[in-house]
Amino acid sequence: ETAPLLTMQRILAAGAGAVAAATAAVTRVRAVSEAEPSLLDDKSLNQPAGVGQSLQAWESVTANGSVYVERKTDDPAKRQRFKCPDGANLVNGVPHPFFIQQAPWDAIAHTGRLAKPGDIWVATFPKCGTTFTEQIILLLLNGGDPSKLDPKTQNTYNPETGVGKVWVEQLVRTHIGLESDKHDKWANRRMNLDEFAAVPSPRVLKTHAPRQLFLGVKEEAVPSITETGRPTPLAPGTKVVYVSRNPKDACVSSYYHAANPQKMGIPFDAWVYVWLNGLFESGRWADHLAGWRAEALSNPQQVLWVRYEDLKADPEREIRRIAKFLEVPASDKVIQDTMVNSGFKAMKTQSGGYQFFRKGVVGDWMRHFSPALAAEFDAQIADQLRGVDSPYGSSKL
Repeated sequence: ETAPLLTMQRILAAGAGAVAAATAAVTRVRAVSEAEPSLLDDKSLNQPAGVGQSLQAWESVTANGSVYVERKTDDPAKRQRFKCPDGANLVNGVPHPFFIQQAPWDAIAHTGRLAKPGDIWVATFPKCGTTFTEQIILLLLNGGDPSKLDPKTQNTYNPETGVGKVWVEQLVRTHIGLESDKHDKWANRRMNLDEFAAVPSPRVLKTHAPRQLFLGVKEEAVPSITETGRPTPLAPGTKVVYVSRNPKDACVSSYYHAANPQKMGIPFDAWVYVWLNGLFESGRWADHLAGWRAEALSNPQQVLWVRYEDLKADPEREIRRIAKFLEVPASDKVIQDTMVNSGFKAMKTQSGGYQFFRKGVVGDWMRHFSPALAAEFDAQIADQLRGVDSPYGSSKL
């Protein structure tokens, strides 16, 4: 009887040891996963070897009608100059991508035909969750069914299905076939004002416009001829879902966006300088946030403020908030289907792996900003947001 007992004790001891070892391994993995991510190497960030990140190393210069960011140095061998992709294409003084230009914008802005009751606008600064939020709203309007959506085209409106969103400044024209449209990959989706008016309600509309350039506004009996003062009131029956994002994450995401400054070889700290100084499309993040924040606080019936971080942390709660604000009846099943089908992996899979969807994570800035650069950035943002009731206080940057 003693031998079997000893054997059993050994088995139990071995088992306990294995469990302890496995638990320790899980603890180590968890500790590593929860640790702050390490900074990317200099090559990935286009930083010269051994040169620390600093905003003070850069300045902006204008030459031959273009805007550049240039390294400050008296040594010609160390001088670096990079073109700001959108810095010189201005609409009412605010940088825009090449396919949104002053003359076409002026032409549609003053027609009085851009707003109708029931319009739903998704307003964001670039790279702050625009497509994610559009997907949520389109799913809510279509019973959570993703089959009618097309993330590969960023859900651009399809007249054959009658489903999708319209980026108004990009797609709506008084005249089709403008010279400035020829190199735009979405030129075949252009629509004139009659076609835009025919899009069935509720229309889902996209904009990156700062509040003062927002086109979904009412017609004023006596319009102002200056750009100062309060912006024109929102059109009756219009609702806006404004999505904000941590500025450092938004800045990082823009580093890999559109013209792709990272692939252009622009050092990351140079890009941060560009972004903070409003030489990126839609101007400064802080100015954009301040204008829309004032509207949201004074006009909550028409503007819902959503934080990207909250959408990622508790999507069900935020989707219910959006549905309630838009007065879209949504069962628990529709909410659950919307949550599943607006997830980053689901959208990337549905788009066929389209590269527009990069990461969709919170906190990627920690892999890009050195502590010194992060401190400089936070100080600049705090100064730019002085007096603003920001959803991103210093403890949340």
